[in-house]
Amino acid sequence: MRELAGAANISFEGDLHRIDWKGLGHMDESETSLQRQTLSPELDFVVLELTEETQPQIWKAVCKVDRLADDGIIHIQIEKCGRLVFGAYDNFHADCVSVLNEIPQSLLQDLKDKGVIRSYGIAEDTETCRHCERPQWGR
Repeated sequence: MRELAGAANISFEGDLHRIDWKGLGHMDESETSLQRQTLSPELDFVVLELTEETQPQIWKAVCKVDRLADDGIIHIQIEKCGRLVFGAYDNFHADCVSVLNEIPQSLLQDLKDKGVIRSYGIAEDTETCRHCERPQWGR
């Protein structure tokens, strides 16, 4: 979240009733480029603006009740400049996490070295975001 904050939105999906979303800025329950991943049964779904100011507050709210360690939060997505750049699905299942090249390779390597992630792969850039001029993966 920290690396992607700014001109971004984050969505959480799952059993979110124990998380206090108050004071975290504008909250929306409608789908945008961030969409529900579980259609049935319908789970709680929220979208929050992810800025440098809201990122620490969002992290604190989510971690306060340890919703990342159980079945509370099932899916997390982050969009930046209108494109999905991070997705962690099915409780961060090893085969269900993807990160586009918005995350520096040095950070990914550091996370791998610390055992936070097992591996990562690098894809070739195919286009540039028209808003921020950063390389993006093809559609």
